Amino acid sequence: MNWIAIGQCCAFLVCASASASNKPTISQSASRPYLDLAAWARTNSLRMVWETNGRDLMLTNRSLRLAFALNSRLAEVNGVKAWLSYPVIPRGTNAAISLLDVQTLIRPILTPVRYQAPRQVRVVALDPGHGGKDKGYETPNYQEKTHTLLLARRIRSLLEAADLKVVLTRSSDTYVDLDDRVALAKRQRADLFVSLHYNSSGNGRAEAKGVETYCVTPAGATY
Repeated sequence: MNWIAIGQCCAFLVCASASASNKPTISQSASRPYLDLAAWARTNSLRMVWETNGRDLMLTNRSLRLAFALNSRLAEVNGVKAWLSYPVIPRGTNAAISLLDVQTLIRPILTPVRYQAPRQVRVVALDPGHGGKDKGYETPNYQEKTHTLLLARRIRSLLEAADLKVVLTRSSDTYVDLDDRVALAKRQRADLFVSLHYNSSGNGRAEAKGVETYCVTPAGATY
């Protein structure tokens, strides 16, 4: 089953031709393996540039811009913000990144997997966020739980018109535990699980925009 979160609306690119002496070394820090960023950049034909503040750095080439900050989990890939599982750490006059983040976040973004024979979607599970005692985002005249259900019903009608089977994890204003929502989708053999939410950044804050995508936390990671 594939998973998609909708709201208001993540390479180990070591060149095969590189010699063993040029490959970035793996070291341990806090019981987890880290890669030397400067060596990793050289191996992948990237130029490493430090900002004057000594904290922010970029790895760049003609088509790629990776931005990091020491002791921070926030990264940018060609302007798209992404959260690392572990912060980039200082290593002498250089920096190091978690091997797990390179393998599970950077590589999938830079070299996405292309499926030759995509699985045909026949059953879609729509998951209206919140419900019952869980109101979600709330204002004096607005409760997120109400609008996620209205949206789910509208999407259901559109999908059914396209000859798809649709399953709702809740069809009324009731509270459904997260595990129960997943279990229902599995029982119905859903090919796609779509969770519906309306996110908020707080009153008077307009800087948040675009699409927010959630991924399953990699095994062994804290976040």
